[in-house]
Amino acid sequence: MKFLKSILLSIIGLLFLTNGMAQNAGKTLLTVGDTDISVEEFWNIYQKNNTEKSIDKKSIDDYLDLYINFRLKVTEAKALHKDTIAAFKKELAGYRSQLAKPYLVDEDINDKLMKEAYERMQKNVRVSHILLFLDENALPEDTLKVYEEISKIRQEIESGSITFAEAAVKYSDDKSARDMPLQGRRPARPGNKGDLGYFTVFDMVYPFEVAAYAIEVNEISMPVRTRFGYHLILKTDEIDAIGQAQVAHIFIKGNEKDTTINLVEQEQKAQEIYKRILDGESFDDLVKTMSEDKGSAAKGGELPWFGANRMLPVIVKQVSEFDSIGQVSAPIHTSFGWHIIKFLDQKPVGSFESVKAEIKDRLKKDVRSEKGRQSKIAQVKVEEDFEEFPENLKALLTKVDSTLLKHKFEMKDADNFKDILFVIDEESYTQADFINYIQESGKKSHLKDVKVYVNMKYNDYVGDMVIDYEDRHLEEKYKEFRLLINEYSDGILLFDLMDEVVWSKAVSDTAGYEAYFEQNRSKYRWGKRVDATIFTILDDQVFDTLSVMANSGVSDEDILKAINNDSLQMVKYEKNIFSKGDMKEIDAAKWKAGSTSTVFNDNGKLLYYIRINEKLSPVNKELDECRGMVISDYQTQLEEEWVAQLREKYPVVIDKEVLKDIKKNGLTE
Repeated sequence: MKFLKSILLSIIGLLFLTNGMAQNAGKTLLTVGDTDISVEEFWNIYQKNNTEKSIDKKSIDDYLDLYINFRLKVTEAKALHKDTIAAFKKELAGYRSQLAKPYLVDEDINDKLMKEAYERMQKNVRVSHILLFLDENALPEDTLKVYEEISKIRQEIESGSITFAEAAVKYSDDKSARDMPLQGRRPARPGNKGDLGYFTVFDMVYPFEVAAYAIEVNEISMPVRTRFGYHLILKTDEIDAIGQAQVAHIFIKGNEKDTTINLVEQEQKAQEIYKRILDGESFDDLVKTMSEDKGSAAKGGELPWFGANRMLPVIVKQVSEFDSIGQVSAPIHTSFGWHIIKFLDQKPVGSFESVKAEIKDRLKKDVRSEKGRQSKIAQVKVEEDFEEFPENLKALLTKVDSTLLKHKFEMKDADNFKDILFVIDEESYTQADFINYIQESGKKSHLKDVKVYVNMKYNDYVGDMVIDYEDRHLEEKYKEFRLLINEYSDGILLFDLMDEVVWSKAVSDTAGYEAYFEQNRSKYRWGKRVDATIFTILDDQVFDTLSVMANSGVSDEDILKAINNDSLQMVKYEKNIFSKGDMKEIDAAKWKAGSTSTVFNDNGKLLYYIRINEKLSPVNKELDECRGMVISDYQTQLEEEWVAQLREKYPVVIDKEVLKDIKKNGLTE
């Protein structure tokens, strides 16, 4: 039943409605009971269901009749107060929430972000960075202090007195920049000197990504603020995106920190293996005998599929330089040793259409999705004369204490918190409203400074209230949204009442549909049918025996006993009554008692041997043979009787002049 409901609602809300107000749009076309229906309301639904999109007098008359029936049912549902039931309100609210989403963000911004993401997917960039930690909710004075500090580091690098890598080791709060000594079971690890390797869109936080793609190779960015702090970014390379790639490798150990191996000898070993490959020896054979990565060697050296940010940068670079699948590289040195790489396969970045859904899904989970929301907030502020009173926010900071961090602040004197923080149109939002918003929000603060917390929550509060205002006024601001919600409301009411009065009632009213069947027995008849046996031949050798016995009138059971035995089944069979269309092989057979036919597959192999036992004349069906069809027809009768009652209960008046106008001109501008 839910499936039927979803179909009904999808038909009702298939398309958004046209915008412009028309000359006859507000005129009343018909009245059902006490409800006036405008030309616009009827016409837009008619257009949705008229796929030809041309004005046709007959189709308008036909659809108007259906529409009147629809309005009668909705009128009855409202008279029964079905629209006040909690379940109805909850379901409609769920649909409204989904339909409102496109109105609460700037869709143009989201489209631009999707195209921007796809454009960046075409490249992989390699960067190094220097990070100075800064809490994302830091006070302005603390922010300025860190900004000045990282700016000085940038000046020092630009002056040439220190390299970017040296500065990363010396100053960066990202510990991976520096060497990590042996510690317990954790092996020593060389620092990356700020090198983050290659990455693509969505691999880094958005502000970092923006800066990395914006600067040129060998250029150092200005300080970039992210939720981690301030970064300096040096772009060291940019290559065409590798997408997803797979390689195999022959690995020779060569960690400079490992004193148990001779690095010179290991490098010579790698070079000798490569020479043997050039001389024609098989990579696959050599990987099994020579590779020191025993885990991958057992699989031909194969490594898992990887993207740019999931592999050592030098290997990513090598993949980007391969010309064809199967190519093998010269030995490549990494902090682990030497790798001889064989290019196995690649999945390049697809077309925009092929990755659009993936990009859209990742946008939803990414901070950049806020740009569409923030743009909408800015738009609504302008449209609704948003005005702030910052002095009242500043005053509020003197009235609160640290208990607000735990959402336990008590406003002992409500009048002390009545000052207005901002106004949207004619709605005012006070200090008390803001305090309640904070304390009703979920997670308590991890911050220790209440002023920092209040400032942070204030920005959230403004944004949420602006969007809430817009949401509450969507029906007023957007005609197409109002009409769409009305259609969904009517659709839910219609479905629920139809289910109660017609669909479920007919299924459960056994006496009713049985009586209907008895009164209409002649409607339910079998056409011409045959009683036939289908032998499925599992071994061609038995065909001759089967054919002779079947044509001699031997019974099905005796044929099976003669051909099959307990240990070996040569033939299967099915005996049934068939109508035209049940099985094409039966349709193709000659419908005459005793006739036989043979069916082969496309390769000439025997499939079936068919015997027509009896041709049956048309007869009436029994109820068990057509119950579903009977119930469906009974539902139709119940609906027709119900609609007739509704037409007597609720008078229908059509303005013939208005109807004549729309038949001629449609919804005129």
